Amino acid sequence: MNYQEFKLLVPIWDISEEVGDDEEEIDSKEIQSLFRLLSIVPPPQSLSDLYHSFYDESAAKYQGDPTPRMNRGDFILFQNAVDENVFLAIDMFNEPTDQMATIHLFVSVPLALADQAGKLLKTIRAEAEISSALLEGNLGIREELALENFPRLVPSLDRKVPQHVQVYRYGKIIYQSADNGT
Repeated sequence: MNYQEFKLLVPIWDISEEVGDDEEEIDSKEIQSLFRLLSIVPPPQSLSDLYHSFYDESAAKYQGDPTPRMNRGDFILFQNAVDENVFLAIDMFNEPTDQMATIHLFVSVPLALADQAGKLLKTIRAEAEISSALLEGNLGIREELALENFPRLVPSLDRKVPQHVQVYRYGKIIYQSADNGT
């Protein structure tokens, strides 16, 4: 089967938003539609809650201190239960210079669903506060996200820091890379 891949950079708040007085986080209707289109069960918590789960409370010097989120964030891979080449992946790593809480979205779909996925991603891009170009084609994403590539070292200013992967299927974590001395 042939697949179409997409890549887009947007702030986390453009795909997951607060609603109501209790500030509950929910994923945008476009992200929810992507999960449905790809026949992927979303995680029980919002993508924003997942993003904020990498915040190290013990390292905060004051309320709202962004420093404990820097150099943290796994690659989260949500796979279709039948075809692992169909997925929505999010790079939640936070670089020290990133003040917009941006994340990379990666999508791989069968060619038959490419137009629908592309329309949803174009809507996300059009409504985003900031965004990159929407890349599409055979981008090598499936190869880049091979589990044997994790944990991997990612550049962060003058050093490299480890980044792990979490794989979700049926809305639950089925795999998480372990430290291997990186």
